[in-house]
Amino acid sequence: MTFYSLIGGEKQTGMILNNDQQQNIPICIIKFHTSDKNLMFSINHQWTSSLTTTIRFGTIPQKRFWSHVEYRRPNETYELIGEYGTRHISSIQFSYLSRLWQRVNYQIDGGIDVRITSKEKLADIGLRLKHSSDSLIFKCNLYDPFEQYLIGIQRCINTNFTIGFLAEKKVNYHEQQPIKFSLMSQWYLNKIGLQINTLVNTQNELGLALTHQIHRFPLVLQTFGLYSWSMHKCKWGVGLQILL
Repeated sequence: MTFYSLIGGEKQTGMILNNDQQQNIPICIIKFHTSDKNLMFSINHQWTSSLTTTIRFGTIPQKRFWSHVEYRRPNETYELIGEYGTRHISSIQFSYLSRLWQRVNYQIDGGIDVRITSKEKLADIGLRLKHSSDSLIFKCNLYDPFEQYLIGIQRCINTNFTIGFLAEKKVNYHEQQPIKFSLMSQWYLNKIGLQINTLVNTQNELGLALTHQIHRFPLVLQTFGLYSWSMHKCKWGVGLQILL
């Protein structure tokens, strides 16, 4: 559960539809960020219960194209992501996640994430401890684990309400950034088909995303906003998901 994936992050293939609705039905997602006039378009298709493919296109700050292939086995998940953009931006990413141990309601997963860009090679390793619907995640850079890492906690209060806490330390443009703490929530109102996501973090950002499933129609509507009170800037936009 991440707020940034809802407003235009790396994984946007599922908003509110369950797996039964997605299987064997192409899904088209269109998102428009009104603040910077960024238009994003993606098509996701689950060919089988194991294989899913996605293509995505974005316009700002430069034209970029992504292709994503995900293959799932009972205890393993493989992902391959290719990205091409103007201004000499291109990369290829491979991710592998495997179940290491399971007993009753407890489960431990481990994985590796390798990303090769035109300028550098990156590798992350991670562990996830799950207890029923709750999880604890640790991920760090393989070469510099104490300077680039992520710790996440997700707690399901009930079937409709989930909260998450995230601590992240990373390097941007070879400059060390301070640790960022984020608190997120996700709330389902099943009777009216509404999903509410909220975010607040130590970078003075406050976010809200509303996602609505239209009954009897293959449409999902979304509006989202992210406000920074330190920079007095607001990023907001709208999204549409269509089952083709």
